[in-house]
Parts: sequence; structure tokens; C-alpha cells
Amino acid sequence: QVTLAPQDIDNGSFDNCGSLASMALDTTTFDCPELGNYTVTLTVIDTDGNQASGTATVTIEGADMNGNEIADQCEFVVSTTGGFSPNGDGIADTLVIDGIEEYPNNILQVFDQLSRLVYQANGYQNDWDGIPNRGNRTRTRLPVGSYFYIIDPNQEGIKAVLGWVYINY
Repeated sequence: QVTLAPQDIDNGSFDNCGSLASMALDTTTFDCPELGNYTVTLTVIDTDGNQASGTATVTIEGADMNGNEIADQCEFVVSTTGGFSPNGDGIADTLVIDGIEEYPNNILQVFDQLSRLVYQANGYQNDWDGIPNRGNRTRTRLPVGSYFYIIDPNQEGIKAVLGWVYINY
């Protein structure tokens, strides 16, 4: 979040007839905006009620690992291995989503190739072993293949992440 005050934009407003009564910005808060330039308007009013406005360009910059023009701090950046093999050998037996613990109210949904929901977890904790908990196939392993996921961090201002994971045994 970026917060501005009129004093951040004002570069020396003055009044020849009296003193300034107030200064206000039309936008003071940017909640996880896209990176880039934004125009804000500063309005100055003197003690006689006269007013004048001017614009300024505010540039929002930040790290953008995935190149989508949204600052990384404003989005949920998912890092997975791209697949897992829940075959019980102790190696990559569950879907691991790095950083998921930072979003305890997250919602993970996994869909098969026909867009059917096969798995859902509220507060996912890197423990899915490829066994569905939705639909007709519960308690049996899903077939080898690609599955579409949605990870919603369930936190205001942070967007869900969509992607694919591959299950192999």
C-alpha cells in the first residue's frame, strides 16, 4: 500500500492575498496498484475560498518477479515444483506450495482435465497426496496427468493464483 499526503506533492503553493486554508489530494491511497504512473490532483484553497488545482505524476515501482506489472508484495507468488509423485517413497509425496503458511486462510482447489473439482482444502498445509476429496473418485488416487489449480490466499488485496500441477507415480 502506498499512502500520499498533500505535502508529498506540494512544491511550494502560496497565496498572494492571504493564507492557505487547506490542501487536498483526490487520491491518497493506492492499495496494491499495478506498477506504473498515476496522475493525482492537488487542490489548494485559501482563506477567502479561492481554489486552484494542479496535477502530479506518481510512479509506483517495485519488484515484479513474474512480469505482470503488479508488485510482488501485492500478490501471492506461488512456487511449486510443477509436479509431485504421491507414491509413498518419501520423495515429493505431497503438493508443496512454498510460502502457503503465510496465508493461513488460503483455499486450494484442484480440477481435472474436464474442469471437475477433485480436491479442495481450506487452510492448505502442503499435505495433499493426490487423493481427491470431491467428486466420485474420493479415496482412490487420481490418474497420472495434469491438474489445474486455483490458490486463493483469501486475503484482501491479494489475487488468487492459477496454474497447473502434474501428478506422476
